[in-house]
Amino acid sequence: MAVDEELRGPGLQRSRFALVAVLAATFVVIGSLTRLVLVGLQARGYGFPLGRLPAVLGVGLVYDLLVTLWLCAPVMLLTIILPARAFRGPPARVGRGALLVVGSYVALFIAVVETGFFAEFNGRFGVIVVDALASPNELGSDIWDTYPTGRIIVGVALAVATVLWATRGLWARCEGTATSVRRRAWVLLPYAGLLAVLSVLVDPGLMGVSEDRAVNQIAGNGYYTLWMAYRARSASFERVYATMPDSAVDVRLDELLRDPAVDGAPIVPGSVERHIVAGGAARRHNVVVILEESLGSRFVGGLHPDGPRATPNLDALIAGGTLFTRAFSTGSRTVRAIEAVCASVPPLPGLPIIRRPASVGMATLPAILRARGYATEFLYSGRASFDGMDTFLRGNGVERIVDQSDLPSKVFQTAWGVADEVLFDRALSEMDSLSQTGRPFFALLLTVSNHPPYSYPAGRIAADPAQHRQENAVRYADWALGRFIAQARTRPYFDRTLFVVLGDHGPHVYGPAEIPMPGYEVPILLYAPAILPSGRRIQTVTSSMDVAPTILGVLNESYTSRFFGQDALRAPEANGRALMTENNELALLRGGRMAVLGPRRMAAVYSLDQATGQQHRRAILDATDLRLIQDAISYYAGADRMYRTGRLAYPIMAGGQPGSILSSVARQP
Repeated sequence: MAVDEELRGPGLQRSRFALVAVLAATFVVIGSLTRLVLVGLQARGYGFPLGRLPAVLGVGLVYDLLVTLWLCAPVMLLTIILPARAFRGPPARVGRGALLVVGSYVALFIAVVETGFFAEFNGRFGVIVVDALASPNELGSDIWDTYPTGRIIVGVALAVATVLWATRGLWARCEGTATSVRRRAWVLLPYAGLLAVLSVLVDPGLMGVSEDRAVNQIAGNGYYTLWMAYRARSASFERVYATMPDSAVDVRLDELLRDPAVDGAPIVPGSVERHIVAGGAARRHNVVVILEESLGSRFVGGLHPDGPRATPNLDALIAGGTLFTRAFSTGSRTVRAIEAVCASVPPLPGLPIIRRPASVGMATLPAILRARGYATEFLYSGRASFDGMDTFLRGNGVERIVDQSDLPSKVFQTAWGVADEVLFDRALSEMDSLSQTGRPFFALLLTVSNHPPYSYPAGRIAADPAQHRQENAVRYADWALGRFIAQARTRPYFDRTLFVVLGDHGPHVYGPAEIPMPGYEVPILLYAPAILPSGRRIQTVTSSMDVAPTILGVLNESYTSRFFGQDALRAPEANGRALMTENNELALLRGGRMAVLGPRRMAAVYSLDQATGQQHRRAILDATDLRLIQDAISYYAGADRMYRTGRLAYPIMAGGQPGSILSSVARQP
């Protein structure tokens, strides 16, 4: 009788499901408003095609609805299963109120965060966020230092409180009435049905409403893109991307990686193993690789004289070194640069190999050099545990690691580490000590000053550090680099040392391109005036994964290679290529065309206008396009399979003791 009376109430406003409806409406409204804000940001900065606005809003509403149904699913289930007495009891009423307040606050806060993320990265949440969440301390400190985080927290709280107070007459009715089990089931069925249909039909391809990558990102939903990135982080290549038979991949890799200049050594079937035979005695030069944070080519006057010309010291080094003028990073994060430089592997989809537990005992540059008697070190301005760098490097040939904990504490530093000059001073001291041991040395240096919040010590350059401008941070980083090389030049070991300077990746770049190439374009400079000719400029398309074989080529080392890179000093210009990843897309650049592989087995080819940087998707694929797609599949599918099956590692001797891999490497030619 009580149930029947309550069912004759005034409808949804007194319904048990009112809270679900209010939360769902909150999520959808915030999602739509966020999308409109992003449209405004894009229009103000880079232009927005108004003709695409209806499609963006319509597709966006579909994504918002799917995400909302999933977010509200737990609340919906509780609403279904709770009996009337428990549903109307004090604990449930308090819980509903708290859920409404917390849910509204979190939804609005994430919307504000996503707006800031879009302003910096020109895209929705994705791989960058998934990777960053693995290091919450650095991420939190960086956000707090870079943005007015405290004011945002308070501002969102005030906005939520104001809206809830103004609508208190509505949400107070979310206490609902008693509802029969049958009626609850009739509400659940369409909810579950719609959720199932959308989950099956909606995929990332739905975002493709235009040829403008940023516009497509606006049409998406940050929760959805983040979930897709998380799912793809450990998925094997063949589960997500277009594939070819393993035998076809192996044949094509043999053609792509074989180097006739080293006796045409064949690749061992089913692997990329090949024997590199040098033409003479090895040169036991020291090697110092300097990974400069976010040093994109556009800052370098020697590459872009029409740009800001923020690197006068690097430009002076370019005049005395060998510069690769069309060089690209493999990713947009530092860990991608480390794995490319050390292990010479393509950027595998999902987690970088540095953060994978199986990435120990791989064939790497420091492992090969250590086996030849080199002392090997890694020096980092921040914490080496960040992103698992210390574990990866210690397990792959690096004997000694110097990080922020070993550097002076009372010096200029940000959330990411100490200023570049402090790192370089310590590196010089380490190099002095190593040179006295009689062993040649390999040192990998990683800087952090050119990173948000773009802070640096005052008085080093003319620009005011309080401006927090990236161009100024680049100028400071260049000053510190020039100071380091000038000091190293006074050392007796300078003429026996090869310095390699490169950007770990470029700055974040905006615009319509599917793969924003300027964000991957970096300088790669070999500087050794007593070893290499000065002023040489090489036009061959080069990748950061070519660094290791190129260094070993300069050293004239014979070795067993499992590298995907090539000696860029010796490679014909026609063999130039670069591989890179952007979110979940994988790309192969060769000549004026780029193949892009995406989730759900998407494959496309773009024509590149080198003068403007614009990309145009080719509607009709010719034989060259199809070959490029096959080559992209071969690189990525082959690398992924060989990594997962252990074929990128040297055999570990019986007992599997740490360092036993080095004994195996030492036996190679």
